[in-house]
Amino acid sequence: MVGMNNSPERFSVKNGKSLYLVNKSSVIMVERYGRKTFIHLKDKIIETSETLESLEEILFEENYIRSHRSFIININFVLHIEAIGSVYQVHFEGYEKVANISKQKFDFIKKVS
Repeated sequence: MVGMNNSPERFSVKNGKSLYLVNKSSVIMVERYGRKTFIHLKDKIIETSETLESLEEILFEENYIRSHRSFIININFVLHIEAIGSVYQVHFEGYEKVANISKQKFDFIKKVS
């Protein structure tokens, strides 16, 4: 369960019998795949069964957006966004994994950048 009594800079997330204290600023993206959620950090990936909705509430700040039904991204790490056919992909600075972004969210990022 995601800890609700966390500091503004950190939150806790459970993975099996382990509890991780995560610095919000180190979260590059959050990805939902099947019944698992993956929190991508600068130096590791934390697997959890938390929902994107619960993590979205914790990460509700101006630099995190729900880019797609399966992704939350930290726009501070966005290097560039690439259109591949009708799909938009987010590439991150210093990180190889990409995230999907909807056309509407792509347009939103263009406006605020």
